[in-house]
Amino acid sequence: MKIERYPETKCDQFSIVDNRDQYYKNLINAEIAADQSILLDDGQSGTTLDASVTANASYTKEFTWSITKSANPTQLNLSNGGTGISQYTITVTKSQTTTDEAVISGVVTVTNMGSAATENLKIIAKLTKSPSMTVINSVNVDVSSNPVLDPGETGNYPYSLTIPAAFIEVGATYKVTADVTITNHSGHLGTPFGPSPSATATLPEPTLVNDSITVNDTNPGSGPYTFSASGTEMYSIDYECPDDNGTHMNTATIEQTGQEASASVTVNCSGDILKVSKDAKTTLTRTFNWNITKSAEPDDITLSVGGTVPVNYAVTVDETPVDSNWAVNGTITIQNVSGSSVTINKITDIISPDNIPANVVCNVTFPFTLAAGAILTCSYSADFPNGNTRLNEATVTIQVGAATIDIKASAVIDFSNATINVEHECVKVEDTLEGELSPKLCVTDELPKTFNYTRTIGPFESCGDFEVGNTASVRDFNSNVLLAQASNTVNVHIPCRGLIIKAVM
Repeated sequence: MKIERYPETKCDQFSIVDNRDQYYKNLINAEIAADQSILLDDGQSGTTLDASVTANASYTKEFTWSITKSANPTQLNLSNGGTGISQYTITVTKSQTTTDEAVISGVVTVTNMGSAATENLKIIAKLTKSPSMTVINSVNVDVSSNPVLDPGETGNYPYSLTIPAAFIEVGATYKVTADVTITNHSGHLGTPFGPSPSATATLPEPTLVNDSITVNDTNPGSGPYTFSASGTEMYSIDYECPDDNGTHMNTATIEQTGQEASASVTVNCSGDILKVSKDAKTTLTRTFNWNITKSAEPDDITLSVGGTVPVNYAVTVDETPVDSNWAVNGTITIQNVSGSSVTINKITDIISPDNIPANVVCNVTFPFTLAAGAILTCSYSADFPNGNTRLNEATVTIQVGAATIDIKASAVIDFSNATINVEHECVKVEDTLEGELSPKLCVTDELPKTFNYTRTIGPFESCGDFEVGNTASVRDFNSNVLLAQASNTVNVHIPCRGLIIKAVM
């Protein structure tokens, strides 16, 4: 096919910028009219492109907040039947400055107008602030969603350009120019070439983010509170003994950001009826799961009758600890500090979260009469599915006339200092060929541990195929229970005719 050259167009630098897209479209139309593809001397064909770009402007100014919460007093020591008040204070602070973000975003649309698939499609989006032609930001547009456009195919490629802080101006016009190039464009094969569509957008007034916030509080009857500036909200809670005996934790949360602050008040009810206390002792089982691997080099050999060869064996032992059987046990102590006997209807012990009931054993029958000055001691226990920290609260329900009163005591269940029952802490490592590799290997030793030894294979008195197998094992040091084992087989070939050299090692 004949290649026609288009006459050079002479124009000044301003007309090039203003008329580039139109010139490019005219050039494409002329090339398409001549032929849908242009063939080079080597038979390669090119293609042409059509492209457009959209531009949308957005501007946000985001305020940041901090929150604190306090209680005063944090501890109330009350007698039974008495009441106390604690005042809670929520304070929020709004930032004096904002985090500004101005963005021009849109989509570059590219259509393959020719008859050959595109090659090395690349799009660079450039941002200028009118009337200046200086580029203030640019980005390589991601074309991975459709990197090759088949003939007639259209691809849409989103982009986002952040306006640098120094160039942010409400009402200003920003221009996005998308330089779209391929390396197999008709008339420019081997050189990146393509259209440069542009679009403009005007920066709007900013949208304020978190200019005001809502604070929610877990205390019943408090909040929600709305803040548009730094400020403080206070409220009071009445506590009464013995119903409110224990620790009361509550949290204030900024709805928009999720930030939170907590405060707690501990109510100690002693008074003239009962004094209740408890402790919590945690236990768990830590099982060390041992594993073993074994290898031989070489593991496939050829010998002559009567021949031998050394084989190097490697046995590697390691372990992984696994915790289980999380449990708690302890004592609930109830002392009658009044001057008369008290009837105890029941004693319960609930562990939260999940409301797990503990098994309480007091060795008395309820209702039970506790004499003045006497002490009742109960034990309790509970099992858990994991080692999470929990709160354990015991409730002693007593009968006072026609009414019942609950007196409570709590303890934190924490496994960071638990008594650990260890299983398989130390092991013995044995091998059917080498014998005892380690009489005692413990988790405190450097692991993984590799044992290396060499054994001579052969001689064999007859020809044929043989297997030399052996097994390494890990056994509990105390009980000798098998925990893990690994086997290896060396294959030996002894030809029945001809001279055979020892196997390559």
